[in-house]
Amino acid sequence: MTKYVSSFFAPIYEKWALSNKKSLPKLDKLIDAIYHENEFKLWLTNKFNKGSKKFEYSTLCTSENFSLYVRFYNKLKNKEEEKLKKEDILEGIKAENIGPRQKNPFDIDIVANYVKIKNELEKLKKPKPGIVISRFLESALSPIEYYCRDNDLPIKTILSGQYPIVVDHSAHDYEIHLARTLMTFDLNRINSLLDYQNAAWQGKSFFPSIVEHGTYNYIAKNSPFNSNICLKKLIQWVEKNRVFVPNPVNKKYDYWPYENEKLELLEDLLVKNDFITESASFKNDFEKIKKFHKPTIIWKGSQPQLMALMYLIYNGKYHNRIPIHSIATFLFRETKGEYNPKGLNTILNQVVSMIEDKSNRKLDLIRNIVSTLELG
Repeated sequence: MTKYVSSFFAPIYEKWALSNKKSLPKLDKLIDAIYHENEFKLWLTNKFNKGSKKFEYSTLCTSENFSLYVRFYNKLKNKEEEKLKKEDILEGIKAENIGPRQKNPFDIDIVANYVKIKNELEKLKKPKPGIVISRFLESALSPIEYYCRDNDLPIKTILSGQYPIVVDHSAHDYEIHLARTLMTFDLNRINSLLDYQNAAWQGKSFFPSIVEHGTYNYIAKNSPFNSNICLKKLIQWVEKNRVFVPNPVNKKYDYWPYENEKLELLEDLLVKNDFITESASFKNDFEKIKKFHKPTIIWKGSQPQLMALMYLIYNGKYHNRIPIHSIATFLFRETKGEYNPKGLNTILNQVVSMIEDKSNRKLDLIRNIVSTLELG
């Protein structure tokens, strides 16, 4: 504690906290001690530092004076003001975790994304129809909040100091972070940014495909700005870097009537969106219809999301005359065990109307995954 409070004050606070049964978690106790020493110093200054009288904290920091301060504090304490001050103290403690931070001009920095977008929105007279500015800003802020919470960093300090938080291919929603970067990026340097990201790309999917089907679509649908020139440059870059590889439909997959590459992309998208964990058996499970087959793919989403995925993949309730709710039980299981086919069939009947109702947003994530696959 003496790293943050003076050696004069620490034993006084400890004795007071013990006598007042202030049983707090370690960090909360530290914040409380810093807060009370700051307020105690202010109280001492107002009481003793008058005229030519010299103020000596080491002399005035006594149990007697602190007891007087506590009486004053109990009478006039403002809980809201105290809460705000303690939040600032916590920010200061967490700031020690920031450390040196550097970035390349072509890195994806989610803090810079948020700050630039916020600044540009303040200049924007009228956003595109259908775009809610507050929600758009919240979506750009949320990954910063998650990162700071997971890494015990002070978000206010990060934002005010614009400390970079750089993300790479492994980041959740990488294509969206790239899209937000491009929305406010120098149009003349977009090709350089994409070349740099392409060279650094280590994901399983083909990077130009990510740009074309993920990043491009996000900007087209969600950008509050006029992004027509940006979108044009994206497509020009994709056309230049696209590689067509003949990949006919592989008939060995009983449960997958599309190209093998799209099955790999489906796995990537489900893993990225936390519906499944990466599994070596994923493609094998789609290969053959086996009697008494035990499903190995653990589905982490809801049952309506699973049945919506099956319905959209197979474009109906049957595949090769097999009900898709049965296929779902062959392929997927819950963490606690196998699915009940009748239960999934009931949910499927409920889900169909939800899928057809485009205004129902509960299944948007599943719709977006299947849309990205471009199953035709």
